[in-house]
Amino acid sequence: MPPAPKAAHREFVHAREPATGTFEGEPFVVGPSEIFAADHALVRAHPNLFVPVEGSRQRPVVEQATAAPGERRG
Repeated sequence: MPPAPKAAHREFVHAREPATGTFEGEPFVVGPSEIFAADHALVRAHPNLFVPVEGSRQRPVVEQATAAPGERRG
């Protein structure tokens, strides 16, 4: 049996305050309650709008590509 995949740790950010602007030619609106991965394209384009989510480094991201036996995806 192959080893289980390791969980990747990702950092997350949220907007400092409500903000609007343009991204890739389209308008955007973000609020402080919206959480983005730190490597999200919008965050990379406007890093001054975002701050780290407290404790986000401890939040593992585990992706499961298929359903377990007897389960349905979606």
